[in-house]
Amino acid sequence: MVVVALFALYVAAGYLGVPALVKLQLEKQVADGLGLRISVVDVRFDPFRLRLDIDDLLLSEPDGRPMVGFKRGQADFEIRSLIDRAWTFAHVTLEAPVLNFALERAGRHNFSALIERLREKADPAKKDDPLPRFRIGRIALTDGEVVIADRQQTDPLIARVTPVVVEISNLSSVPAEAASFRLSAHTAAGEALDSNGSFIVDAPASKGTISLKGLQMATLARGLARLVAVDAPAGSIDFSASFDIKRGADGAVAGVAQSLELNIAALSLNAPGGPAPLAAMDTFWLKEGLIDLGLQKANFASLRHAKGRIAASQDAKGRVDRSGIVRERAPAVPNAAAVNKVASAGLAAVAAARPRSVSMATVDLAQNPFGFANAATGHRANVAAVSLETRASAVIDAAGTRPRFDKATLAAANTRQESASQGLRLPAAAIRAERVTVDSTDKHVALALDRLSATASAGLAARHGEFAYEARRVELRAERVALDSTGAGLN
Repeated sequence: MVVVALFALYVAAGYLGVPALVKLQLEKQVADGLGLRISVVDVRFDPFRLRLDIDDLLLSEPDGRPMVGFKRGQADFEIRSLIDRAWTFAHVTLEAPVLNFALERAGRHNFSALIERLREKADPAKKDDPLPRFRIGRIALTDGEVVIADRQQTDPLIARVTPVVVEISNLSSVPAEAASFRLSAHTAAGEALDSNGSFIVDAPASKGTISLKGLQMATLARGLARLVAVDAPAGSIDFSASFDIKRGADGAVAGVAQSLELNIAALSLNAPGGPAPLAAMDTFWLKEGLIDLGLQKANFASLRHAKGRIAASQDAKGRVDRSGIVRERAPAVPNAAAVNKVASAGLAAVAAARPRSVSMATVDLAQNPFGFANAATGHRANVAAVSLETRASAVIDAAGTRPRFDKATLAAANTRQESASQGLRLPAAAIRAERVTVDSTDKHVALALDRLSATASAGLAARHGEFAYEARRVELRAERVALDSTGAGLN
């Protein structure tokens, strides 16, 4: 009879007591400990399979706006936890999880208060304590949704990402045990984010691949709407890379991203109210990139920018139309001084760090027209096509920035410059240099061109007032041309 009574008590506690206790504790901890609202429709526990089910959980801000939730959650607890001395679950699943992320004023968001409260409750003495031991055989999030909004905008929605699928296998806090993961997220516009690989929880490290396909410029413009204003943005971005990163004992992140590819297609940007694209390009790509965070260097096999178009104008008040793209800065926030102090300290730290370098084995800017008009002076300039071929590199350190271009060729076709009193017509021009170097600091800028040749193969025509000049061919050669902020030299 005692065994039967104990069995009945276990069953009753499992089916009735555990769900009531879980629901009570959830509501108490969230309301009292976090200052948020929580609603749970149903909690069930199977004492024979050690399975916990939670239906329709929703965590909300104090004013009732939703933050996170899910349709159904399930966790299978394993009895081996007693042997392994670690919380062990066969699997944890969340069906239809939802995350609502909203940007607020002064750089805050709807999770800021929650994060601050958790930090207040954290015990500084336990900051370096190891994580509790746990093992989860499989975690699956299916049919998820992420909603990103900016509550300072008239139209707050930036993006709705759904479905989101996350799978994690062999998640553990045991040192050096790696978990595998897969992430997939899509939008109604056809944008897709996919990533897979592995990571270690105990000593934060991760390696794998990531790809972003079809990111629409319209989505990106909505996300940056507080900073820039553009009309009818068009174009798409594709990005892919493999990565191997880790965080050291000093907190610094090290590792590499390689096989990096970036493609931008059919880009078009208009200034607010502008009649024609302010900037557009058919193709832009970066190929075979490698970024080393530890060595602070980035190398790319090639950069290509083809059939880009830039058009700018200046009104009678001297305002360039592209100035309408950048929004006015918001009023200073109360802690602006502190923010500026932190930013200055960050810039100083960057300047004191080891030199950073960038190199591109091939740079090809092809068939890019340019146009400019000044309404105040009547001055107009147009170039039918500008092209550039070179190898490029740059070093950035505390002393300044030093770009370098090897075997550079700059060509321009059908250049026209006109105003009421002067004009220039240049059918074809090319500038070639074996090497171009720039040395730029906060006090000095120097430019040097080695083995320079400049030609106007089809001649030129110029006028200034009543004076007119024509030449069938123009050619200039120099072993070295040096220009700086204090003077110039020509050899």
